[in-house]
Amino acid sequence: MPRVLALGLAVIIGALALFAPASAWAAPKEVRSVDASCTGDSLSGTISLRNFPSGSQIVLTLQRQDSGWSDTTVQQLVTTVPGVNEYAYALNVSAHKDAKAWRVRADDVSSGTSKTSGRVAVSSCAPPAQLPEAPIAILLPASMLLTAAAWFGLRRREAVGSQSAF
Repeated sequence: MPRVLALGLAVIIGALALFAPASAWAAPKEVRSVDASCTGDSLSGTISLRNFPSGSQIVLTLQRQDSGWSDTTVQQLVTTVPGVNEYAYALNVSAHKDAKAWRVRADDVSSGTSKTSGRVAVSSCAPPAQLPEAPIAILLPASMLLTAAAWFGLRRREAVGSQSAF
């Protein structure tokens, strides 16, 4: 009797395995990593995904650190496409400059799982490189001085040139 029971159990397990949906055997989908860095008013980076079917949605939410971490209203929606595993993002942080730090949380809409980036300190967000403007208080007198020097130089040259011609 135990042999018959074991054989029957094996047949049932085999049938279940044969008719189980393919998704039961597929590797689980996963948000592998969320990278973040900052320049000026933009927190940007990439999210790396694995085994997400086309059309899946990932919500990226900016979080700020004051005494603890809290969500902001700044979000970006990423919809997956076939063959792409990395997606770039950029979030505007200008309204949250008073925070101590930021991070980005990536939420898989269908499963409810999430992954969070590392902490990015506000002090590490340097403004984009740009040349400072020269103040008008310096430019105006300098241009007037150069114009006067050029005028006097040309006048003197003409005066010297006209005396040597005689």
